[in-house]
Amino acid sequence: MEYTTALQTLQGIAMPGKEDDGAPKFGRLLIVLIVAVLLCVALTWLMATVFPNFPG
Repeated sequence: MEYTTALQTLQGIAMPGKEDDGAPKFGRLLIVLIVAVLLCVALTWLMATVFPNFPG
């Protein structure tokens, strides 16, 4: 019990400010990944439109 209390006290001293509930936060990463996928889709569509018969 003393170890847990001491550990929580040390965490409070080391990281003052906002509390972390331990849940991973993927919101910003998810937005960046969706934007990256949409960019790839847009580039693929653009290249298919501009160069319809590219290899030939």
